[in-house]
Amino acid sequence: MKARKAALIVTVTVAAAALGAFAPALAVNEQQPDARSQVVIRRDTFGIPHILGETEEAAAFGLGYAQAEDHAIEIARRLVAGRGEEAKYFGRSGVENDFMMAQFDNLEASRKDLLRISPLFRAIVRGYAAGVNLYLEQHRKELPSWIPPLTEADVLANIRARAVSSLASPGTRRALDAKYGVPRSDGMRGPGATGVETDD
Repeated sequence: MKARKAALIVTVTVAAAALGAFAPALAVNEQQPDARSQVVIRRDTFGIPHILGETEEAAAFGLGYAQAEDHAIEIARRLVAGRGEEAKYFGRSGVENDFMMAQFDNLEASRKDLLRISPLFRAIVRGYAAGVNLYLEQHRKELPSWIPPLTEADVLANIRARAVSSLASPGTRRALDAKYGVPRSDGMRGPGATGVETDD
């Protein structure tokens, strides 16, 4: 596997040099002996990032950093949505999402999942979160103040949130609403308390 990875890095680098497509490389940090010192991000003339990582964690670090360069706000919105805090930052439009995340205990389940995933997957998650956070730290003054740091659990929560959303069909949502919804003024439980539409 190491031989294949090394060959891939060499192939990508040689091809890039031959095409003259790459802008100057960004060595994210060459001072610390961790994932950030083991990755180089190069953007070609189209602005597409090409990530050269010595390890999977380093490659994930580069991916997180490069994605944050291009999509920091979108990553942050997904982060708070996965936490079930969308309404806190964006008002009533996030209530339905937050209800689903609470019913599936998304963030806490993701924290527990961190203890069960393989060491390699944990390293990838850790690297990605660290890459995003470095970009946020470096550009804090340019970004909205509501953006929080990304945790390892947030990375998994974002993955789980997508699964939850896809599994939560209108019928499933109605059933959850009927079972767990806050009591309404008429003493019933249901969609009137959560804003989940029940029209067929």
